[in-house]
Amino acid sequence: MNAKRLPIDSPSVPTIEDYANRLTDNPAIQRNESLMRLLDSQTDRHKPLVSIITVVYNGEQTIRETIDSVLRQDYEPIEYIIIDGGSQDNTIQIIREYADRVALWLSEPDHGISDAFNRGIALSRGKYIGLINADDWYESDTVRRVVDTFRADNQIDLVCGRLQYWRGNRKDVRFPSAPEDLGVDMTINHPTTFVSRRAYELAGLFRLDYKYAMDYELCLRLKKHACPFISLDAVLANMRWAGTSDRNWLRGLLEMRRAQRDNFPGKRAFFWQFQLRFVRGVLGRALAVLGLHGILRFYRARISRFRREFQ
Repeated sequence: MNAKRLPIDSPSVPTIEDYANRLTDNPAIQRNESLMRLLDSQTDRHKPLVSIITVVYNGEQTIRETIDSVLRQDYEPIEYIIIDGGSQDNTIQIIREYADRVALWLSEPDHGISDAFNRGIALSRGKYIGLINADDWYESDTVRRVVDTFRADNQIDLVCGRLQYWRGNRKDVRFPSAPEDLGVDMTINHPTTFVSRRAYELAGLFRLDYKYAMDYELCLRLKKHACPFISLDAVLANMRWAGTSDRNWLRGLLEMRRAQRDNFPGKRAFFWQFQLRFVRGVLGRALAVLGLHGILRFYRARISRFRREFQ
């Protein structure tokens, strides 16, 4: 196959067209043509097609819950796409069990999560696009709430909402989204986010040279292009707590600062906000290491600018 390939660490912004050209005639793409025709018949101006994309690699332990949360949505039509990075466990077998309800899936090695997101977006056809990873899951009314919000104001390009975290089988902290504070931190919960196709066409896809803060960089780029955001006061998605090393936390924070410089160069306010974000992050980790979780929870619930709700 003669496909166009982007430099893996290119600072350029990929486009839907770039990826569509790369994926043309890719024999690994599994399309459910009959389901796609059904989705086309269900789509009209009152019920726009929504594309949901799940990216996964070796996700056999959690992908069923993710898939089921998409398939039980009380809205249709939904075009469900799964992009697998060449899993070596039973992920592919699980995807095949749902093949009659998945519009399209692809399994082959990719170049990281940004590349996987971009493949899914380029292969999608929906007016609105949501990204949900294989260890997260939606509420049953998420897509309907999002579509109602987009339809109420056709100028909106990004809808987000609250994210419920879980520890095991117990609800923990609930994070609101606050797009107005993007200059301070990544204040948009990515699993809750839906973006219009026109916004991706305007601002481009995820940059491949970002490894940790690719979602923050994209949100800043959408903001730079004056794409309107709106946050809903409702839980749209769920996520389990997972351990993240301090090294990755710092790398992610440094990429966030880089994203600020790339999209809003010369804005000094971002620099000072970054310093405060760094100090807060270090103090929070120190309290956690010392076992002072009660103090940390009190700060986050009562004092922090970005207040969390604890269950």
